[in-house]
Amino acid sequence: MVLMKTSIRVLFFIFTFSLLSVLFTKQTSAITFNQIKEVTTVSLTRVLEKIEITFTFKEENKIKVLGAHAERRVEWAEESFNSGATQKAQDYLDEYAQTKEEISMKLDQVDEEVVDDFKNRTIVQNRKIEEFKNDLSETSRVVVEKTQTEVLEKTWEVVGEIQGEEAAENFVETIYAPGTGPGGESKVIIEGGELKFAPGTGPGGESKVIEGTVEVKTGGTED
Repeated sequence: MVLMKTSIRVLFFIFTFSLLSVLFTKQTSAITFNQIKEVTTVSLTRVLEKIEITFTFKEENKIKVLGAHAERRVEWAEESFNSGATQKAQDYLDEYAQTKEEISMKLDQVDEEVVDDFKNRTIVQNRKIEEFKNDLSETSRVVVEKTQTEVLEKTWEVVGEIQGEEAAENFVETIYAPGTGPGGESKVIIEGGELKFAPGTGPGGESKVIEGTVEVKTGGTED
């Protein structure tokens, strides 16, 4: 109980210091109420997340908690992109990738049901990112796709290590190429032991063959 009270006091101090640092910078006069509200909400949420994970002990439960943290970063990223806060959105996506990496490192310690849940949540999160990515500038899409590639590649790798090559291939087959939806040739496929996007989904409107990796690319057309 004493340790818990001490941890809460320390986290509260960190939160308060972070908030005051933002409010009293040179840009203070330019900060709007909505920005202050956002900073407060995000900072408080991060403090609560740290407390939550500190007092979660079973690996299965930690993975569940971290999974919620990852999904929250995707939501924050979308909201920030929509409000024009591009750098902040990119930072949230970086946190998303870091959280997914943290979860991946724990998956060999839990039942396969937990691995399946992680895999399915990754698919859903990737589709959500695909949806809001379509409205972004080319520069922002490149950054977003880097995060997607990092997360998908790591998921593919860890699924293969734990559940085997077939499970890894099944995971890849559910990931749709950028800018496409369900249906036949639009999907990422495995052919001849290699991963490739269907024709028309890689740079220059050509198929993109990826050997030993998962890569997200924006579709294009040849001049």
